[in-house]
Amino acid sequence: MRPVAQPLGALTERYRSSTRRVDFNGDGREDLLVRSCIYEYPYCDQTAWRQLLGQPGGTLALSYDLDMAFGAELPQPGDFNGDHLTDLVFHCLSVLQWCVAISSGEGGYSMNYGPSGNGYLWYLYLVGDYDGDGFDDLYAMRNSPANWEVIRGSGTGLTGSAVTTGLSTAGGGWTVTDYNGDLQQ
Repeated sequence: MRPVAQPLGALTERYRSSTRRVDFNGDGREDLLVRSCIYEYPYCDQTAWRQLLGQPGGTLALSYDLDMAFGAELPQPGDFNGDHLTDLVFHCLSVLQWCVAISSGEGGYSMNYGPSGNGYLWYLYLVGDYDGDGFDDLYAMRNSPANWEVIRGSGTGLTGSAVTTGLSTAGGGWTVTDYNGDLQQ
């Protein structure tokens, strides 16, 4: 049983699938996204998500800190602009919007602010290509009514409105798949 703090599983579980191999800069080496302490003295009072880029010989190099994600957010990998680099989507708690960090190909990213995150559970969302257009989309759980909604990827981030799926969020244990082989999730 998974702890309540990680209802979708640990980050290591979410980033290990072959379809979600993390590569921020397109060099073919697997990169990592880790949460670490920014200010350690006298105690860790702020954490951030940091990109670590895979290097020759299997080492890692610190690249960038993910602005607007200070530790409580749970970034999900995806490709929201179709360039085959790993982008990240998360609920920006500080501005109450969905944010997409679009990878630049050099290990950095540009931030795209999507629609309001009000009315959604900030910790329960999934990524997949809902409409088969080659851009990943965000599946987000609406508080009331408790349904999944899809905010489509636009090629530059997320569109401004959500599509109601009619699927209840009851039961938990959700994942995004292509259940009928039509290349749509």
